[in-house]
Amino acid sequence: MEQPLEAHFENRIYYFTIENKDTETIMITMYKTAYIFLKQGKEWRNAIWNKLQMSSGLIKAVIEAIEATVPVKPEGD
Repeated sequence: MEQPLEAHFENRIYYFTIENKDTETIMITMYKTAYIFLKQGKEWRNAIWNKLQMSSGLIKAVIEAIEATVPVKPEGD
C-alpha cells in the first residue's frame, strides 16, 4: 500500500493516498472517501460526481503535496 501523503491546510494536517494520476485527472482517497479532481485551465476542481465536495483551499493543499513528492511529467515525454 502506498504511503499516505500530508496536505497542510488551516492549521491541520490531512492524510491521503493517490489512487490514480495523470495530467488532467487526480484520484485520491482521504479518510475512506474517494475524491476526483479535474484540471480546468490552471486550476484543479472537484468532479461533479464526487460524493463529497472538497473546499478549493484543501484541493490546493492536496495538489501542492502531490507536486512536492510526485513530479508531473511534461506531456510528450
